[in-house]
Amino acid sequence: MIQLDENEIGILKADQLSLEPANCLSQLKTLMAIDLIIDCRNKIIPSNLFQDIQKIIAQHKRCLVLIIETSQSHDLPNDSNIVPTLTEAEDFISFERMQRDLGF
Repeated sequence: MIQLDENEIGILKADQLSLEPANCLSQLKTLMAIDLIIDCRNKIIPSNLFQDIQKIIAQHKRCLVLIIETSQSHDLPNDSNIVPTLTEAEDFISFERMQRDLGF
């Protein structure tokens, strides 16, 4: 399931998402306005599930970041936010939040 860290960033492992896609999507809809990191280092999420998550995140004008090796990202849309580590994903979201706060 989606875990919230101290900065209210949702973190979800792709393994868990693949096992319980309906529960994860339901939880994401319930949480609504969160920025989300999906850890895809061990498993790539199916493109249809990725699109569903992307739509939910976009509706709430939030940020979605994937942790994945860039060499494995060929199946994802070019405009996906892809970083190789959790620290970089958290930094990316911090910058996105600053831009939102500034009105960009």
